[in-house]
Amino acid sequence: STLLAPEYPNEAFNPLSNGFDPLSHGPHLGAFLGVSFGDLSPDVSARFPKAVPETSPFGAETLRLSNVRSDGVVYKTVLFEFLWHGGGMQLVMAKFDPVYAAPALGDLTRRIGPPTLSKETSPGSTPDKQWRLPDGTSISFNASLGRLVIVGPAGKILYDDIKMREEKGEEFAS
Repeated sequence: STLLAPEYPNEAFNPLSNGFDPLSHGPHLGAFLGVSFGDLSPDVSARFPKAVPETSPFGAETLRLSNVRSDGVVYKTVLFEFLWHGGGMQLVMAKFDPVYAAPALGDLTRRIGPPTLSKETSPGSTPDKQWRLPDGTSISFNASLGRLVIVGPAGKILYDDIKMREEKGEEFAS
């Protein structure tokens, strides 16, 4: 079954909260699936009671959602990772079928503009599209792999977690 946002039980919800950040004078991506960067795990668990708690390879508290539909895209898996000592949610890893790549990329581009760079991940694959926002948020989108990774403004330490997932061969490699 497909999970819909609790705030909008009868329709899909828009995954990306955005706007213009007056402090950094640039695009701002404040949330994913209604979960804001900095939200605490108990609050997110209450919002998504079917979320499965896990521990990441780096030791971060993680919540896993499955089959989440939002704005015409079905995310097979969404992981939210939380920093220790009240740092809140700072890492999103989302997996989707590549057939949803165009609408997912279109939504990102409408909200935060075109990617700032592209990086080829392997020969013959679609390059990662990447954004670096003025507030420090980093976004990586790979259409052919069906993968979206968002590191929040305070989540730099969680890059190690992404690397550990790569080394373990997990589906959310960057």
